[in-house]
Amino acid sequence: MSTFKDQEFRFSESQQYVHSQHSILIKKWVGMIGCLTGMRYHTTEDPLNTGWSISLNYRKTDESLGMLRNITAGFFRYHGIEFLMRHTLQTEPNFTKAVHKLCTANIMAPCYLTMAGSQHNEGVLLTRKRRGEATRLTLTNSEDDARRFIVQTNICHWKDKAEASWYGTDKLLENALERRDVATKNMSSFIGDSTGDSDDHFMRFAFHILSRYPTCNHETIYQNVMRPATNFYQTRIVHNPPHSYDTEIIDPLQTKVEANNV
Repeated sequence: MSTFKDQEFRFSESQQYVHSQHSILIKKWVGMIGCLTGMRYHTTEDPLNTGWSISLNYRKTDESLGMLRNITAGFFRYHGIEFLMRHTLQTEPNFTKAVHKLCTANIMAPCYLTMAGSQHNEGVLLTRKRRGEATRLTLTNSEDDARRFIVQTNICHWKDKAEASWYGTDKLLENALERRDVATKNMSSFIGDSTGDSDDHFMRFAFHILSRYPTCNHETIYQNVMRPATNFYQTRIVHNPPHSYDTEIIDPLQTKVEANNV
């Protein structure tokens, strides 16, 4: 185990390896068969296996009896998304095939799937219904419609207001817009200021963005940085998250990672 320490945070780093015909890395709870985030390695030996990554976000819709609908969908053999994600990581060699499978398969509950490939502009956000997509966002660098990154929290990307009747007592839903806006602002700054392309540089800036309040909050359990283009995968478990914008955080670029191998 390794630990990361500064004045406000202490993270322990952990990785779980799952081997199939082609190597994949996944993050899951103990005893869980499916996965919540994962990456498939790209290989030079197989030109079709270009690698890709995926992250799952909870989606609450405005429909009534949502839980009952989810259970009913299971009786009709709709996929549990965690199992489908792992199966797709094990079987689909590249971004294009994975996107097609994950946008067409019937699933038990609505969700958000954020996916990245190893090739230029391979990035997509799938806003999933039980059957098919509600919509999707893709990366583009065209002058008319520049979208160099995608941020997804727990609210649909086209919404700019969260109703109390929708989020209820769920704090993650209540601050979903705030988290999205702050992360978008920080990502814009990161892309504009970034001068390095190494995995170490990318990791430190990415964790810096993920560690800012309210993106990182008291309900944040872990943070994942995945980069299919270089087969980079790093996880940090959050122990002491910030509680306000005033929380002082040392820039990860100036913070040493203290490793204690057990």
